[in-house]
Amino acid sequence: MNSPAPSVFPPIMTLLPRLFSLLALASAWTASPVSAQFEDFTDAAKPGAPAAAGVEVKASLEAGESAWVPGRPMPVGLKLTHADHWHTYWLNPGLGTPTTLKWELPEGWQASNSFLWPVPKVKPTEVGNQHLYEGTQWLFTTVTPPADLKPGETITLKASAKWLVCDEGSRCMPGSQKVELSLTSATEATPVAGVMAELEKVKAQQPRTSPAWEVKLEKGEAWTVTLTPKEGANPDPGEVYFFDEKASITNDPQKVVREGGVIRITATPGTGKKGDPMGFVHASR
Repeated sequence: MNSPAPSVFPPIMTLLPRLFSLLALASAWTASPVSAQFEDFTDAAKPGAPAAAGVEVKASLEAGESAWVPGRPMPVGLKLTHADHWHTYWLNPGLGTPTTLKWELPEGWQASNSFLWPVPKVKPTEVGNQHLYEGTQWLFTTVTPPADLKPGETITLKASAKWLVCDEGSRCMPGSQKVELSLTSATEATPVAGVMAELEKVKAQQPRTSPAWEVKLEKGEAWTVTLTPKEGANPDPGEVYFFDEKASITNDPQKVVREGGVIRITATPGTGKKGDPMGFVHASR
């Protein structure tokens, strides 16, 4: 019997529909007076915009295990290597377009239609907060071979990765790259240490509920997330920022007020009918 496959999407991800979690990580948060709407995407994302030359971002598919095992889900990382001064975007970019991966799968193969996203950097600009990635980043997904896959077969999977890439001067252009992953099938597989180490880093950044904080959402002309400390709460969680995955709020600056340990984050709701926000609060400590 095959050993259980390593999970790409950890159980804590099921907590996201509860709207908010407190996440204690190193923060990329900064503040600046900016104002814009999530809907005001840059012209570079529109059809007809000039394409990137391909040197701004390099993409590759990296397998989490040494072989395809019939019926066993495998973690697969889309590795994005950004040239200096260039960046791509998170699930809710703030202003921009998120990275996507479109598979060309043989019959019987399956792939997750979403990524396990690392926490992005928040960059204030004149047109709004952007949620972006720089340097080397890993976006993980899962690929599952068919249960009747015969051992010894070499299977090459193909996909198309697309993104919007921008430089520090807000020069943006759409980019894409064809990527492939070729492995032989076997009855057993061993983890690829380097890739699995990157997966664990991304898993560690996923939202999780903290019993030390009570979280409440109040809706009105402005939406306020109130964090009330309980026993065991960090008295100084550092800078805080609310990441909304549904773009239910604008990317205007968020106002943070602290009173006697209670933290209130106020954001401006968007104009579209997108319902309640769904996401997490990120704390720097």
